[in-house]
Amino acid sequence: MSEALLRSYLRKIEKVYQAGNATEYTYRSALQELIEALYPGVTATNEPKRIKCGAPDFIVTNKQTPLGYIETK
Repeated sequence: MSEALLRSYLRKIEKVYQAGNATEYTYRSALQELIEALYPGVTATNEPKRIKCGAPDFIVTNKQTPLGYIETK
């Protein structure tokens, strides 16, 4: 994992946290950017359509092929 990418991600979420009015959803854009920067060619989609097992927070795909799902808290 790139240390610079991780530090950037942590700075972004710290800034949001310090504002004092963040929700779970507020942090998701920083996570999406981190995933896509760490793994070029993949797409992390926030709030994808519901699937048989529920409604994941993210789906990570590569050229329309699902690689995994992420639930954030």
